[in-house]
Amino acid sequence: MPRINKREFELNNEEYHLTWSDKPRLTKNGIKQKILPVLKEYITKNKLPIDFNNSKGNEKNTHSIATEFLLHFPDKSSKEKTKNVSTNLKEKKADKSKVSSETKQSTSIKNLKKEKMSNNITVKEKMEKLFSTLDKSIIKDKSKPKLLIIGCSDTKQPGENNEITNLFNNGHYGNLIANRNIRFNQYAVLLFNNPNYFNQIPRGDVLYFRTQMDTPLYLPALERYAGGIFYTKKLLQLYRQKNDDSKLHILIISGLYGVIEFRDSIIDYHLQIERKPFWTNNNNTSVHDAVCKYMEAKEIDNDMVFYSLSQSGEYCYKKALKPSKNWKDLWINGDRTANLRNSARFLKEYFLPNL
Repeated sequence: MPRINKREFELNNEEYHLTWSDKPRLTKNGIKQKILPVLKEYITKNKLPIDFNNSKGNEKNTHSIATEFLLHFPDKSSKEKTKNVSTNLKEKKADKSKVSSETKQSTSIKNLKKEKMSNNITVKEKMEKLFSTLDKSIIKDKSKPKLLIIGCSDTKQPGENNEITNLFNNGHYGNLIANRNIRFNQYAVLLFNNPNYFNQIPRGDVLYFRTQMDTPLYLPALERYAGGIFYTKKLLQLYRQKNDDSKLHILIISGLYGVIEFRDSIIDYHLQIERKPFWTNNNNTSVHDAVCKYMEAKEIDNDMVFYSLSQSGEYCYKKALKPSKNWKDLWINGDRTANLRNSARFLKEYFLPNL
């Protein structure tokens, strides 16, 4: 492998330096650090599309993870060269035109403001365009049942509730429950064999999650996920309000459970839907069928089904759902880090208030 120059990144307000010659080396303030825990925490927090396990389910070594990690950062040396060339050109132009540095700074600030305004307008225009495609007469009909499908949240609240509800825990959804049990068994193996996966998250003590499996504590899904981007106080209020007065049903796709109704009781867990081998063609085929059975039981028409689900990655929420053609996609595409917030904002400001 050719020599790779130094890469810098920040984690928990600390600057790290990852270098590579014959093998990766990580330092902080000149002091050598353990590579895997730091990289895994950074990958998890920034949701980089890097899996800690290979296709066979075995944990990747430091060499493999570091190699994939470095691909997400531009070559610093080439970046500096570009910066130097750009600086020289700017200096020459400044000499010729005799433009003052104050004027340059003022122009730069104005351009930045224009760019921000333009970006805001672009997002707003996307939302208004999407909203314009919805049939208002249909969604405003409070007599017709509607279905909204969203993803779960990394943010989870601890705790328990004495009342346990499991809508899908019956024979009518046999395939869903069978596939759910497969994932539960795989999850138990993950708890024992890959503790580092849990050490990078809040309440990351593996024993905590093992206890949840052995002696489960339950909360309704909306309460468990409270605090996530799709589960802010305002959205939770709207979900409940529209469920009461607009016949809005809400289903949630979960990495561990498959599909759940928003009042279903669930344990505290951590399992990203992208993680292999827990979400594969062998155990996710029933999600679409379960949603269709739910629609049949609740008499929900195809043109009254809406979903707002992440759409990037091999095992993303949308691919897990396999939506029918007539179901309406409410996801706002744009900058990778803004997709979630913009899509949740669309539900909060456009879709739900108009039901």
